[in-house]
Amino acid sequence: KRRSWLARLRMAMEDQQRMLGALYEAVRGTMNSVNETRKKAEEQLQGFRKQTGPEFLSYLCEIAKSAKEIDVRHQALVLLRNNVKRKITLWDKTSSEAQSFITSSLLQILVSDSPGQIIRSCGSVISLIASRDLPNVKETFVAEKWEDLWETLFRMSKSANETHRAAVFLVLADLSEFAMPSVVPHAAPVREALYHGLSDENNEVRLAALRSTVSLLLALPLADLEGMKGCIPIMFQVLSRAVDDEAIQSACESLIKMVDFRGHFFKGSFREILSTMRQIAHSENLQWETRRFAFDVLIAFGRRSKLMVRADKEYPSTTIELGLVFLKAFDTDLDWSDQENDDDQDNMKCALKSFSKLSDILTDESSIEVGLPMIHKYISSANYLERFAGLMALSKLCQGLESKWVDHLEKVVEMIFPFFGDPEPLVQWATINCIGEFCESFEPSFQEKFHSVLIPALITIMDDDKLVARIHIQASKAINLLCAYAENDIVSPHLDQLAAVLLKRLQNSDYPLQVTIFLAICGLAKNADSAFSKYYDVFIPGLLKVLETAHGPKAVELRCTAMQCIGIIGQAVGADQFAENAQQIMQGLLVRLREPEVSADEKDSTYELFGRIGAVMGERFEGYLDQIVPELVKNANAETGSLIDYDEPTPDDPGLSVMVVDLRGLGKKKILMNCNVMLLKTTSVHMLYQFCVDVPKGFFKHIKEVANIAKSLVNFTYDEHCRRGALALVPALLKCATESTSKGSKIVCELFDYLFEPLLVSLERNPMVDDQTEILDAINDAIQNRVAPLSESQQIKLLSLLQALLVESQERRSDPDEGEITEKEKESYAEQETLLVGNMVDTVLRIVKVSREQFVPVFHSILFNDVVKLLDPSKTAGERTSALCFLDDIVEHGGAPARPYFDVLMPAAIAYSKDENEDVRQSAFYGLGVLGMVGGPEFRQHVPGLVKVLLAGIETPEAHEEDYLAATDNAISAIGKLIRYQNAIEFNPELLSMYLSWLPICDDELEALIVHDNLCHFLKNGDYLQLLLGSKLENPQNLVKILSVFGHIAGKEFVTDQTNQDIAAIWKNLQHLIPEGLLRECLSHLNQEAQHTLSSLS
Repeated sequence: KRRSWLARLRMAMEDQQRMLGALYEAVRGTMNSVNETRKKAEEQLQGFRKQTGPEFLSYLCEIAKSAKEIDVRHQALVLLRNNVKRKITLWDKTSSEAQSFITSSLLQILVSDSPGQIIRSCGSVISLIASRDLPNVKETFVAEKWEDLWETLFRMSKSANETHRAAVFLVLADLSEFAMPSVVPHAAPVREALYHGLSDENNEVRLAALRSTVSLLLALPLADLEGMKGCIPIMFQVLSRAVDDEAIQSACESLIKMVDFRGHFFKGSFREILSTMRQIAHSENLQWETRRFAFDVLIAFGRRSKLMVRADKEYPSTTIELGLVFLKAFDTDLDWSDQENDDDQDNMKCALKSFSKLSDILTDESSIEVGLPMIHKYISSANYLERFAGLMALSKLCQGLESKWVDHLEKVVEMIFPFFGDPEPLVQWATINCIGEFCESFEPSFQEKFHSVLIPALITIMDDDKLVARIHIQASKAINLLCAYAENDIVSPHLDQLAAVLLKRLQNSDYPLQVTIFLAICGLAKNADSAFSKYYDVFIPGLLKVLETAHGPKAVELRCTAMQCIGIIGQAVGADQFAENAQQIMQGLLVRLREPEVSADEKDSTYELFGRIGAVMGERFEGYLDQIVPELVKNANAETGSLIDYDEPTPDDPGLSVMVVDLRGLGKKKILMNCNVMLLKTTSVHMLYQFCVDVPKGFFKHIKEVANIAKSLVNFTYDEHCRRGALALVPALLKCATESTSKGSKIVCELFDYLFEPLLVSLERNPMVDDQTEILDAINDAIQNRVAPLSESQQIKLLSLLQALLVESQERRSDPDEGEITEKEKESYAEQETLLVGNMVDTVLRIVKVSREQFVPVFHSILFNDVVKLLDPSKTAGERTSALCFLDDIVEHGGAPARPYFDVLMPAAIAYSKDENEDVRQSAFYGLGVLGMVGGPEFRQHVPGLVKVLLAGIETPEAHEEDYLAATDNAISAIGKLIRYQNAIEFNPELLSMYLSWLPICDDELEALIVHDNLCHFLKNGDYLQLLLGSKLENPQNLVKILSVFGHIAGKEFVTDQTNQDIAAIWKNLQHLIPEGLLRECLSHLNQEAQHTLSSLS
């Protein structure tokens, strides 16, 4: 029996040796340069993995430990790491004995005298496995398995072997990032090891320690960071001791990572950072790429810690100077006339991006007081590259700071205008680029102030045959921007000249110039609108010819721009002139879309042109929808991306975008995004929206399949434009259904119910305030189109979400992260919060309008208490306004169940009717008017007091200042409501004449509709009319006022159609009632416009 057992054991050992030998050869084969051999080896590895299961990892570890060839050992470690990383469950399924063997073997390899590549790869495997295991360290087996890890690491950190020391910090970096709880008990020795590592004599060890220190600092709780500040000087010693470009770049990368998340950690040490980075960025002994890294560190500090860098007086001059230096380092060896070479101008790209960011980082004062003199010095230089640098910097630095720079525009334009004629084409180009940027940044004031010199200058440049094409290209772009943001009366005197010079330059020009000229024509057509009709036959034939003849990959951009230009011209001139060509274009492009070689960009532009043609043709476009919508639906449903392992080969597709992400427990993955498919998906969604709005009757038959798209994409995470298009589709589909059937019809309610839940999910999942505001917009519009009441379940779900959003908004307001944001940013964030809560108010209004009394109990149980808290005087004006608006709407539309809120709204509205903030005051006055309107007979006891409050608000000195006009309009309206619904003139007979004297109102247009309707109600009532005019017409001044008001408002936006009809009837009645001589006398006191308006009513 003993001999039998030994024989079996010997056979098992021989089998294992054979397995190891075969696996060894397979591992070796995966390094072979011959594709077939390597592929065969990889297949063999897959076979071994299937055959051995989880024990496969043990075999790889044995080869890594005992193989003779260094390359094979290294490859075994690489394969071990990849298999643990890519096959998540493989390690978990490995037996505890095998796991213990692997971890102990890896630690043995780590402390061995193996070559550096082995030690580093071994450390990487240990990091990966330990990061998976140590979060579960409470399990006894896991603790035992790694009990030697920390002792080994601390011992190795003091090793004489620099490879050992560096490997320690690679492991510590990963443990800090992925298993921080396991690091905390060893905090003191870890800190000591890091301090020693940062001061190590070996450069590789110092850099590894720096990366590890950053990982630890990022993982530490904020409260523990203070104790690590002693490492800051040593961290920067690592940078100053770096001996080559690669080392400096690596150190800068680590610092940028730290700054991005914990920039405030360096508070108090920033001057040292600034000095070090400035020294590196100016060092001519270093590569430009390294110098750009240093500049990037300073920009990263500015973006993440604005208050800190703004407190440093040297930061503006240092960063602006560096940006100018990088711009000046323009690579003149590249052919500037070919704009494709701009992609290789790395210094210029870095500097321009940095100046764009600096415009947000610097204060208005520092950008002007420090930046403008430095830029002026460059622009005045005899060196053309410095002139170029100054102009390019100027074009970017002012962006985002327009409110302050606008006061210096004349000085700036005077500074740059002479360079239109600079002898260096590069400087001319930069000048025109600067003008184009200003047209966009300072619109419309820039066009208004300087059009008289700019437009002739651009015309002259476009007319100059001696200039290189790239200058004409830039001038075309500037013309487009100038026209796009200018008033029509500025451009119209120059239309003929602009059209002529663009037409001239089109002749014999190459594709890049034609593209920008088409864009300039777009700007011209948008600005001229219907006046562009005279140029229609000048440009349309050439554009159509492009569609017929320009083919091939190089012509795609030209065809796309031509289609954009055709669509914009069509929208400008209208259907009568465009219809015949539109039909011809539609037929040609529908055939073209079926051709296999059509690119995604061309399809995208084609669909956009279809959208513009649909907008122009309206219902005449219906016949094309059946050919277009199915294709758009197909595009909108297309899959756009996938997730693959990091080591898997990326498909060879030029339209594919690859993003690498490091997912905890999964390791590195690739997100593959097909940009062409995404482009068509997004455009298709927007075009479906466009056709739904512009051709609703013809679109109705497609509503169900498009609703499926809207439902699936309102929570689309990969592209915000696609998601926003789907959001816009929801209310558009409901409106389409409403217009095509009847309000409150079954299909409208079913469609709403189908789309309602996805909207709620989108609102719940999205953490961004701007996005939440936008989603609420869609929800509000959807409710408005539903018309029928929401179910109680829907009300509860939506209000519960609103309540959560309101609480989150309050938390953000009370904890604004004071140390990290500027006053300007605080104002911006507060405005965003106010818009969000304002949309919540609109949501409640929409619900209570359609659900009426049913809604009040739901509101009371979920939202009422939070709303009342917002009435507190300590709250912001925006919050108090929102609280008043919530209550105003519930009281106005909630019926009897809302009556208990009278006792909350009335004292708050009276108190806030004197508020300094105009919005609060306006909401308070509106609320008082609502109380009078719905209060009923039992409310009359409060009328005298409310009249006093309202009169005080109307007669206060600031009531007629511009800021308070809308609030005053609401107070006047409230008086009208008290007269109409509470007979307030019983308490004050003069009140009706006073009410008339305040009219018309125009600042709050919605309230103006109510005020003027109430006036007509009074004038149709004989008693009220007699009260105003007197029993014997002894108050002719009131008659003059009535006629004056009518002359001002009739036919205008301040009245409804019904009120217009009432005005005409009242005017007719007055002509019969008032003696002709008196009426003629009263009319003579009116201005000509008012008299003409009244005569048109007769």
